[in-house]
Amino acid sequence: MLIVFQYYFNAPALAPYAKQMVNWNVILAAFALVLGVGSVVRIHYNRVERRAEGWPYSIVCLATLAIWLFFGLTEGTRGTNYRWLWDNGRGSAVIGVALPR
Repeated sequence: MLIVFQYYFNAPALAPYAKQMVNWNVILAAFALVLGVGSVVRIHYNRVERRAEGWPYSIVCLATLAIWLFFGLTEGTRGTNYRWLWDNGRGSAVIGVALPR
């Protein structure tokens, strides 16, 4: 709420606190992203390793993650290959499967 209040009402006294909260949000989002990617990799790698039911889909999931990470880290989100994946893959393989066309 503090960030929203600062944005709409431009209270100079709150600016340092709002900036600090934004910085913490970036740190927490990065941590959550690393934790989430690690969890996806661990779960799907174990599924492939055990040849559990649906393991070929886990290979697709891991390959898709690797491709997205490669283009995201090398080109950024504004790169041509990344944008092509986003536009034609409906955001990701998971979202593309979950949402009807």
